[in-house]
Amino acid sequence: MEVDHLEPLVPLNKTLQEMSMDDLVDRLWCDVHNLLAKCNDCHKLKTAAENKERRRLKALKCANIANRK
Repeated sequence: MEVDHLEPLVPLNKTLQEMSMDDLVDRLWCDVHNLLAKCNDCHKLKTAAENKERRRLKALKCANIANRK
């Protein structure tokens, strides 16, 4: 079993590098209502889906910046 943050530790529209240490600590040590026990495989699947969405959003952001030029 693993503990999953229902609201991801790193928001989907951000990267770890864009977060301050204070924000990261606040999100890590969150309210118990934001945590859920999941089996390892389910947690890996959710994390993979979140990372896929992060990449999609990053690509959209890059495309929008490129279109402005």
